[in-house]
Amino acid sequence: MALCDACKRREAVYLRTYSGQKLCKTCLRRTLERAVRRAVSEAGGLPPRSRIVIPVTFTAPHLSLALLDVAARVERRFGSEIVALVPNEVEVFNLSLLNDIGVRVMRLSVSPPKEASLSECLRFDVAWSAHVASSIGGNAVLLPITLTDRILATLDSIILGMAWLVPDSIISRNVGSVKIIHAFGTIEGETVAAYVAGMGIEAWSPCKVRSPSKKIFYSIAYKRPELEYSALKTISKLSKLARRGRTCKMCGGPIFGKGGESVCSICERLKPTERINLKPSR
Repeated sequence: MALCDACKRREAVYLRTYSGQKLCKTCLRRTLERAVRRAVSEAGGLPPRSRIVIPVTFTAPHLSLALLDVAARVERRFGSEIVALVPNEVEVFNLSLLNDIGVRVMRLSVSPPKEASLSECLRFDVAWSAHVASSIGGNAVLLPITLTDRILATLDSIILGMAWLVPDSIISRNVGSVKIIHAFGTIEGETVAAYVAGMGIEAWSPCKVRSPSKKIFYSIAYKRPELEYSALKTISKLSKLARRGRTCKMCGGPIFGKGGESVCSICERLKPTERINLKPSR
């Protein structure tokens, strides 16, 4: 039996490829908790007793459930309220987990696109969740976007010749008065996926997500896991260069072009706020 490298007491259940560190289930969770605290800190922090909204996203519904579990543990000490937005269109096979961790569950209907690029899905999830958060007095929306997702979104933007989408990969932005934070944005997706597997989380999204860079990136990163962290500085520099001009009032992302539009082309086409039908909590 291999012992956890962090606590030296419990049995290790996960080998973190990036560092070679063996972790038990408890220390794996604490690793994610530190990642969430770091992301919130980089975003400028949140006041005590905030109302924090965490949507079960169409981009990564299973990671959303893991984020709800981790964020509830982090924010409980600050007296914050966690509200889980659960679209009826997402099939969650063990929703009882949310009751166990003590978050408020809000069911609603959100009609997603059947297929979309990673960047389109990210903007769609930001727009609908920010709209609902604003309507219920939420201070912030935490999204389960990992460091790996941020890198893929950046690469996709470059490959598709849509550099104006690069700033979507930054750790946070605002949509009106609501702060959007990529809560897992400082940790690799593989580690979050390991926690998901350990929790027994299962969820299915009706939206098929496309990423042209995914296969290429994973074929390289599998042999060189440290590339994800070395890419952080590159993402930050590219985002600062591209983060100029007007931003979309729905998703908070940059708007391409010189016109007077207040909504980006993605939100104009997908119309995320028109796809929402609020339902009572249940």
